[in-house]
Amino acid sequence: EDSIYFSNVEVLPEPIGGMNTIYKKLVYPQDAKEKRIEGTVKILAFIEKNGEVSSAEIVEGIGYGCDENARLSVYYTRFKPGLQKGQRVKVQKIIPIEFKLNKKSN
Repeated sequence: EDSIYFSNVEVLPEPIGGMNTIYKKLVYPQDAKEKRIEGTVKILAFIEKNGEVSSAEIVEGIGYGCDENARLSVYYTRFKPGLQKGQRVKVQKIIPIEFKLNKKSN
């Protein structure tokens, strides 16, 4: 039972501090900026009962270094744990990370 990750729970895990916590860690790769690459990278995060991410996998990418950057930003973020019937549970969740040039120009 303990190896099961839920995908549909009453309270989904959220990054502590909101999505901004992930975006603060995100670095727009120089190669992607020069080629004006924009898009959304989807990361499948496996979030433990304590809110730590034990694994983060790229489900959908846009390349040019963005995918790995998004993966690491999610992996190193702490989450409020997911809840089912008031109990902390392990959750798998797809987290979309948007790369937009006008949002971050550095």
